[in-house]
Amino acid sequence: MATLKQARPRRDLLQPRLSKGAIDNAQHVMEKSVWRFIDLLDRHRSHSEIIDLSLAYRCVTSDVLLGYAFHSPLEALDYPRFNYPPAVHMDAAIMTSFLAKNFHLLFTLVWNLASCLPRPWLKYLGISFIFDIQDHCEKLILDLKQRKQDDQLLYPTMLDMLMDPDQEKFGPPLPMRDLVSEATVLLSAGNTAPSLTLTLGTFYALNNRHVLETLQDELSHAIPDKRKLPPLDTLRQLPYLTGIIKESLRFSLGAPGKLPRITPDEGAFLCGRRIPPKTSISLSHWVYHFDPTIFPDPKTFRPERWVNDQKGELDRYMLSFSRGSRSCIGINLAYAELYLLFAAFFTNFRPVLRGTREEDMEIRDYFAPVCKGRLKVSLGV
Repeated sequence: MATLKQARPRRDLLQPRLSKGAIDNAQHVMEKSVWRFIDLLDRHRSHSEIIDLSLAYRCVTSDVLLGYAFHSPLEALDYPRFNYPPAVHMDAAIMTSFLAKNFHLLFTLVWNLASCLPRPWLKYLGISFIFDIQDHCEKLILDLKQRKQDDQLLYPTMLDMLMDPDQEKFGPPLPMRDLVSEATVLLSAGNTAPSLTLTLGTFYALNNRHVLETLQDELSHAIPDKRKLPPLDTLRQLPYLTGIIKESLRFSLGAPGKLPRITPDEGAFLCGRRIPPKTSISLSHWVYHFDPTIFPDPKTFRPERWVNDQKGELDRYMLSFSRGSRSCIGINLAYAELYLLFAAFFTNFRPVLRGTREEDMEIRDYFAPVCKGRLKVSLGV
């Protein structure tokens, strides 16, 4: 959707299912995936076994999303060694979206041609994963429709609201093609950003003994029973865990490149200058997140900067979810995933890095951020 006028009704339709209250009420739903994830990791608890935690995080965030947004049976975590196809191929899909953004006409031509080719040919060419993800989303929608018909849904899902909206407010139900597009965006955005944030936060915690010990000390006092997480409201009150999450978000950026924006009819004041109405400008999250005048020593992972920010002044410069009318609609769900997964993981394990270096965590800009390497750990005994 190119304009705010087009996007707003769709956003308003989905917003109730993504409010903080709705997310908090569904904590038990999300925890099903969280504890399944912890149990799977526990089976790999040995010094000799190395786990690709980048891939594992993608699987669990996929299942948290599928469980909440689609009422889908757990699926991503069922794959051996976390080789869930959409998770495995997500980096390649992100790189493809980068090409689509910058070479739109050429990409559209190639896409239309590829759509006509047999699936074995696409697999041979190495691009079948794009259509596999779409097929997976279509399967989710058909399954959701069947369960709705069988009256097996406990509450309306996000896609259910798109399939059966209040037509006076939001127009007719979306056709299957648009539903698949929405599901694809939900699945990709809903696991890519949180899993990257988890990956970066875990690496920097493991790479700094003081950070790791401070976090685990706080969690041990707040969570005496390792198998029982407190309510999200309680987790949000933990200062160092919150600092870890916010610093991880600062490093993960959200969108590392320049995002285009157009100033409103009355114009705008930016950086002390008046910008005329309808002027195309760009916004870079990286510039803000790594500005040393805002975040001293910006390339150092320092959760304390958020712990000591009692007035919340640094929050003004946190752009990982963007701001305003185009801000990320899933911010509450993302924060819930981060609190639950960081808390459960660092309460139950004391991992050790296995060959992952700081340069592996460098971000590459493909419109969405992609890590240069993978986070690999062993979980100890």
